[in-house]
Amino acid sequence: MAKPKILCLHGAGSNAAIFRVQLRRFTKALDDRFDFVFPNAPFECGIGPGMHPTFAGSGPFYRWQCEESNSEHLGLTAEDINHERETVRDHLGNLVKPLSDAPFVGIFAFSQGCGIATGLLLDQHELGRSWGHCLTFQFAWLVCSTYPPLTLLTSPKEHPAIHDQTVGIPSLHVVGTKDPYNGQSRKMYDNFWKGPKTKYMEFEGSHHVPTTQADVDRVLGVLSQMTQSVVIM
Repeated sequence: MAKPKILCLHGAGSNAAIFRVQLRRFTKALDDRFDFVFPNAPFECGIGPGMHPTFAGSGPFYRWQCEESNSEHLGLTAEDINHERETVRDHLGNLVKPLSDAPFVGIFAFSQGCGIATGLLLDQHELGRSWGHCLTFQFAWLVCSTYPPLTLLTSPKEHPAIHDQTVGIPSLHVVGTKDPYNGQSRKMYDNFWKGPKTKYMEFEGSHHVPTTQADVDRVLGVLSQMTQSVVIM
């Protein structure tokens, strides 16, 4: 029987291959139980924060959709943003189709990928209807989240009042104490995740995946416990 899958969403200005390298110590520790799927985001862009100097030559780099507050900076209209949402929705919808007996049960995400993960989980019922199948995510690990959640829904009528919702699945939220986006990570956690099934963890570092052995071990301890109760539906 195929192993259940974890969706791994990189940040803006990165790519799937880079994120695979960044998570290698974590995925190696869990690969006896899970398969990991690393998609590239659909829009090419410049190199992102935290990529220099290690990954400077590892392009091309990609981003997920723009959110409204950055639209003017990128020269995008409201119509452009909705088109980007549709593109990401189709991109991920095709990826998570239940084509085998190995469902997606978890999400690992970094930076802008955390915005996609949060929007995906907040909107999962509407997205499930759009895609024609139920989503089965049971846990999430978010690293250095940037704010806000990035909805994949395009119509205001279609978009629920997400500010009144929180994500209810078990989750781990990890952020560097020197991360310039630390405040955004905390805001994302407090507004959309905080609850009895969540854990917030800081490490000495900036905008990157934890790298010291002590931090890796701390994270893996929580992830191992969090994933013990996974049910294959």
